[in-house]
Amino acid sequence: MTKRTRILLRSALLFVLLLAGLLCCPPAATAAQNSGPARDAWNRPDEVMDVMGVHAGSAVADIGCGRGYFTFKFAARVGRGGKVFAVDLREDELAEIRDRANRDGLTQIETVKGSDDNPHLPAASLDAVLVMNAYHEF
Repeated sequence: MTKRTRILLRSALLFVLLLAGLLCCPPAATAAQNSGPARDAWNRPDEVMDVMGVHAGSAVADIGCGRGYFTFKFAARVGRGGKVFAVDLREDELAEIRDRANRDGLTQIETVKGSDDNPHLPAASLDAVLVMNAYHEF
């Protein structure tokens, strides 16, 4: 199987997982469903990261990270030898992520204030990129 075929299959599987999550529990879910085990049940972060090929030492970006649900999942997976770029347009949400990362000693997380037309990420430095519930912002 070629590398391109593997990438296409991973992308298709990721799309199906995310679509299934939205159908099971739409975005208008209660606040309790938007974090913790309830959200894990419909977002299936471990499966998403597996399909993306995220592992210890990976460099990943969470574009449109919001308050960092996937940012912190990525940080646990990539470990201290990896890198997680949390990208958002809202400084208040990035500040929340920075505060939590500092409090928890997660030095692998770097917050990045993106702009409408540029995520401001270093060129050719990422193994995977996640854009979840943010495509409508583009």
